Amino acid sequence: MIRNFLILSVFMCFNLNAQEENKNDLNPFHELLRDTLKMSPSERKELIEMIEKFYPKPSEKLCFAIDDFYRKVSKVEIYAYLDRNEWDENDYENYRYFSNFLNGKVDIKKKYIKNKVTLDIAQIESMKSILKKGNINNPYKCYDPRHLIVYYNSSNQIIGHIELCFDCNTSHSSKSVESFELCVFNLRPFFKEIGITYFEDAK
Repeated sequence: MIRNFLILSVFMCFNLNAQEENKNDLNPFHELLRDTLKMSPSERKELIEMIEKFYPKPSEKLCFAIDDFYRKVSKVEIYAYLDRNEWDENDYENYRYFSNFLNGKVDIKKKYIKNKVTLDIAQIESMKSILKKGNINNPYKCYDPRHLIVYYNSSNQIIGHIELCFDCNTSHSSKSVESFELCVFNLRPFFKEIGITYFEDAK
């Protein structure tokens, strides 16, 4: 995340020409970007290479873990539901850890479910590629989970799950997917693309 932001910042400098007439209004970050305008192409390339050195792409280990798990995956379901903080207490066992499974199936009352999408093969591959972008780990404390990813094998058995809160970048997962659990916070745009429309409670 930081790596992508820094690289993007180098290119953002080209949009600062319009601000040159108001130099007094530039904050230090804008001034830094403006200075980048003075760099030659080779100097900008060197800067990007330096950023990539200190903020490398996701590790091969992470990508291997994702590939290894996804080889076992035949079906993926995405749920969007009312913030579990708003559920009746009798409808969940532990607020911090999703455990609503019954007889090998997800057990959520229909009144809470806002969206449910079953991915096709192409969407599963797209999801896997997005996860390989790496971890996002800037958690807050709220944990108002509204989304759940459930993985199935070819026998239609659940082999992993991740519940997440996009508001605070906090999640809980089964041990089988812990290695890439925090990568799921790259998935918000993907969720929208596949038809997930519920992300927060109406005011």
